[in-house]
Amino acid sequence: MVRAAHCIGQNSVAIGIENEGTYMTEEPPEDQFSTLADLCAHICRQYGVPASEIHGHRDFNSTDCPGDTLYAMLPKLREDVARRLGNTPPVSLPRWPTNLPLDRPSRKPPA
Repeated sequence: MVRAAHCIGQNSVAIGIENEGTYMTEEPPEDQFSTLADLCAHICRQYGVPASEIHGHRDFNSTDCPGDTLYAMLPKLREDVARRLGNTPPVSLPRWPTNLPLDRPSRKPPA
């Protein structure tokens, strides 16, 4: 497991997936969205994460990522992933994999 810098405050407790494109006004290509659902299902299965805990970058940081259109498609993504996992999306609070050390801020936050 590698810790990266995909989302401030989430880097040691979340898995980041980058989707090529901005998707502010257009949907991702069908094949790309299907592959994203396959990848998310694999990750959810591997780490025991329910599909309901799939979030967009903007849920945690001030950003347009993953774009307005793709963000609006997250409920469909959760449903597609849940189907691939053989269930329906349960309602739950976010729970992230905890097998990485905590993020260490690079500088002291302002007082």
